Amino acid sequence: MRVRRLPVLDELTRDGETVVLLEERAVLLSPLASAALSSLGPVWTSGADLRVALEALFGAAPDPDGAVFSLVSELESAGLVERG
Repeated sequence: MRVRRLPVLDELTRDGETVVLLEERAVLLSPLASAALSSLGPVWTSGADLRVALEALFGAAPDPDGAVFSLVSELESAGLVERG
């Protein structure tokens, strides 16, 4: 899996949480989702690289690949990232 961030209108991060402003709505992200989004840019990133970045901040999940897949799926549903 590879993933990249999509453009947003604005964003604000405080105390680890991020509010992202899209065309018609605002999305509040948890600290984990905020860290994932801030680790991504417009260039494709591998799921493995994203997992390593998140593990450095939060430690390893019991099922790290499944956790990253679920997180990316949620961010994709919110219109914040795309998978390729």
